[in-house]
Amino acid sequence: MRGTRAPESERCLRRLARFLATFVLISISLACSDSRPSVLLISIDTLRADRLGCFGHEPARTPHLDQLARDGVLFLDAQAPAPLTLPSHTTLMTGQDPYDHGVHDNGLFVVPASARTLAERLRAAEYWTGAVIGAYPLVRRFGLEQGFRTYDDRLATSTANTGEIVERPAAEVTDRTIALLKKADEAGEPFFLWAHYFDPHFPYEAPESYRRGGADPYDAEIAYADAEIGRLLKSLEELGRRDDTLVVITADHGESLGEHGEPTHGTFAYNATLHVPWLMRWPGTIPSGLEVNRMVRLQDVAPTILDMIGIERDADLGGASVRPLLGAPDRSTERIGYCETFAPEFSFGWSKIVGLRTERHRFLLSPHPELYDIRKDPDELEDIAEQEPDQVRAFLKRLERIREASARTIAAGQIGRPDFTSLAALGYTSRPRDITPWVDETLPSASKRAHLLESFSELERWTAGGRTERALPLAREVLAEDPDNSHVREILAFNLQGAGEIEEAITEYERAIALNPRNPFLYNTIAKLCADRGNTERARRWLAAGLQAAPDEPSLAMGLAQMQFMEGEKEAALETLTEAVDRSPSDASLRLTLAGVYLRLKRPQEARREVERVLDRDPENAQAIQMQRRLGSGR
Repeated sequence: MRGTRAPESERCLRRLARFLATFVLISISLACSDSRPSVLLISIDTLRADRLGCFGHEPARTPHLDQLARDGVLFLDAQAPAPLTLPSHTTLMTGQDPYDHGVHDNGLFVVPASARTLAERLRAAEYWTGAVIGAYPLVRRFGLEQGFRTYDDRLATSTANTGEIVERPAAEVTDRTIALLKKADEAGEPFFLWAHYFDPHFPYEAPESYRRGGADPYDAEIAYADAEIGRLLKSLEELGRRDDTLVVITADHGESLGEHGEPTHGTFAYNATLHVPWLMRWPGTIPSGLEVNRMVRLQDVAPTILDMIGIERDADLGGASVRPLLGAPDRSTERIGYCETFAPEFSFGWSKIVGLRTERHRFLLSPHPELYDIRKDPDELEDIAEQEPDQVRAFLKRLERIREASARTIAAGQIGRPDFTSLAALGYTSRPRDITPWVDETLPSASKRAHLLESFSELERWTAGGRTERALPLAREVLAEDPDNSHVREILAFNLQGAGEIEEAITEYERAIALNPRNPFLYNTIAKLCADRGNTERARRWLAAGLQAAPDEPSLAMGLAQMQFMEGEKEAALETLTEAVDRSPSDASLRLTLAGVYLRLKRPQEARREVERVLDRDPENAQAIQMQRRLGSGR
């Protein structure tokens, strides 16, 4: 903390004075201003709070974030609901926890259209809305574009031969956000801009200048993001918008860095991956140098922004504004934070984790209960569940009420249409499984299998490097201990494929399907292997089986339709694609494939209709624009 702590009575007087000053300033600014304040929201992916200088990390090179903390308010105990990008950002934008909005993992879920985002609320209030996205897990296909006038998610492709979509570096995020900032300023309306920086995410590959002198690779990524955020904030100042813009900076989740045996994030729900920074600055309105040591949540960000800029919240907005904590004597009711990770089940076939966080405790169910006293044990190393049975029962009772809500949202949830290559390139391994609303006591606990996580990382490194002679024995060794791990079985199959052992690879892919029958990647892969060996009938059977298991997966329909068309079954191909479009009407790739079939069948009007429907949703879709030119549309 800053400086020597004053006596409690003196601190209370100071807080009261700050509260009165804040109340007066906010009242004056809202009553006398001719224009409403703008909002700049910055989310930094995978940024754990304790690696910033303002949190006391001495090696940190984060001068711009530290300065913003000095100029405004720093929340010392902000908690994310999940250690995953899309679920946490959905909470950030809707004020709802995952059991309400129904998004539980990257790539496998779509934000429902019924969810009302912060951007939608502000656009309805005549704000100019724009976003710049730093990586694939937040591209528009997953639904967070709702409410944004401009949603810049045009990510470059890798220079590797795989062509996967990769992250956008911080410098490019800043460049594009500054361009949007200037456009918004010219519009003469208050703006809401969201900039998403992905750089602290693994792999840690900051520019060489930030890695000099033996800097920690993770810290170097943070330093790079900080420098680019500094450039963005300078541009805000140069446009004369510093004083009338509420700046909010936070993160979606942290990074474990080996704590609890986890190399990165996603598997566990401890403080290492759920404690995030939250900083806010609004000159003349938010007191400078304020630190708040109460537990707050990412779901509180959206209601706080609306409260600060004077927009009334709707009944369906979750969370609670933290404005009462800005300098007031601290009499607010205790917040309870929900946390979860479904990734262990989707990635490895282990039990998901759900839990609760209070000012004092973290409770986790996975499926056995864990309880930690945060005040005495901030690193969550001593499980006190057996010593505190009454606390355990109380937390279980609270979670029981959440179970019903979770069951309802999962039943109504939407599965995404992931590009598994793109997700895998960023380290995500989740695949669709049958979704259940709660922890499965029949599955292994992630904490009991934590020692395997390093083996998984090593196995993925050998596989990515094409070292099948190293990967094959390691995969078999892991499967001897964890035989129902579909992800590792898939890696084994992939390496067998690379070694030319095709039939054995197919057998392992089939075993992986038995463990995770809703994974379309497995069906597509087997079908391709069969087709490459000339067995098109077997390939078609696997694609058809995949469509039965995962009927909403477009890639399976497109693969089956392609084979049908090549074998002269043109009407069957058309029927397969039409049914798939009916199930997934917003999927651009499906519609454009259908348009291509119509074109080859010399039915240009139908082809044009499908292309125009894509452009109505995504006017900048390059493939649709190219096809439109071929059709000679007058659009």
